[in-house]
Amino acid sequence: MNRQGSSSIPCIAALMVILLPGNGLAQRDRPGAGPAYVLVPVSAKKIKAEMSYEYKAPRVQADEWTVYVAQLPELPGQVDVRTTLFPQGTPARDLSDEGRPMLFVRVPSQGEIWSKNIAVRVKYEATLIGRKLEPREPGSPAGPPVPPLESITRRLELSGGHQFDYQAEPFRAWLKENDLRRQPRESEVDFARKVYLAVRKKLKHFEGANAEHLASRVCVAGRSDFAGLTAAYVAALRANGIPTRILAGRVVIREGKPIKESWLHAKVEFYAQGIGWVPVDMAGALRSGKPVDGLEFFGVDSAEFLTTHTDTDIIINTYFGRKTIEWLPDATPWVIGSGTLDNSQIKCGLITEVEPLDLAEFLASRAPRPAPKKQAARKAR
Repeated sequence: MNRQGSSSIPCIAALMVILLPGNGLAQRDRPGAGPAYVLVPVSAKKIKAEMSYEYKAPRVQADEWTVYVAQLPELPGQVDVRTTLFPQGTPARDLSDEGRPMLFVRVPSQGEIWSKNIAVRVKYEATLIGRKLEPREPGSPAGPPVPPLESITRRLELSGGHQFDYQAEPFRAWLKENDLRRQPRESEVDFARKVYLAVRKKLKHFEGANAEHLASRVCVAGRSDFAGLTAAYVAALRANGIPTRILAGRVVIREGKPIKESWLHAKVEFYAQGIGWVPVDMAGALRSGKPVDGLEFFGVDSAEFLTTHTDTDIIINTYFGRKTIEWLPDATPWVIGSGTLDNSQIKCGLITEVEPLDLAEFLASRAPRPAPKKQAARKAR
């Protein structure tokens, strides 16, 4: 196992670039001939990551702290997940329609202990699967059947709420200006690739306190950070009837090894019929500085990113009522007491372990096993 730690990492929205080779996709889906692409697993690795947080509020006299953290979701590229919160967390779900799994803990102060600070740890475990979208050779097997999306999932991943405000007039005008309306016989992959290239050419990466996050405002501004760039891409696909979701979390490894500092990031998956959830790193593409006509970040999952939750706008119930949180990649505290939060500080630490897995053995272990044959009942004597 590779093991590497960092005593302090920034708990702010930042971007880690993942450099990957291009995949040269050019083939179009052929109506009536099955999907022209297939998602191929290329790697598997077991991840153990432990995040430590210390929140200091020197001008607070706390009576009780409440800390929420998102539980890792099961995804095509992230399986066998487990999330543990210390002190021991209680399972819950966010109050949105998605009902994403959470953990929370209530910690009362004990005299001077926890009166001005709180320390928690979150342990993540998962197996990450690297995937790549590749053209399927004519006449070759289409691979295992991909089930259609459930109706509730399709509805959620086509919604145009909040960040994905594709019904807003500025966003509709942006789609029209850039000819981003899906044609009747245009496949999900073809159209998603066209939008990907258009976003690379028309929008720019920008980190700053005034970065816009609503898709309509991002397109007007012409720039944004990872949150706004992914929102614009998701909104464009949803506006054209393609279910798409954001994967929010942290980059924890690079080139197969733990990194010294983990950075907040977001990726995208869109659903293509007969293919499944196709990965796209829209923000990584814009941050990379590579030529805007490249496809290095389209249809590629490098298995170096830990998804803490899908989509945005997590709704939780605190002592202060229902609160909507745009992103929840970290353990987030609320405090009851007196004083102010002036001069508050957050210190984060990370320890990550990576264990590469034999891909063939891993896939064989997850392959469905045939049902046991029923033995013929013996005739009673």
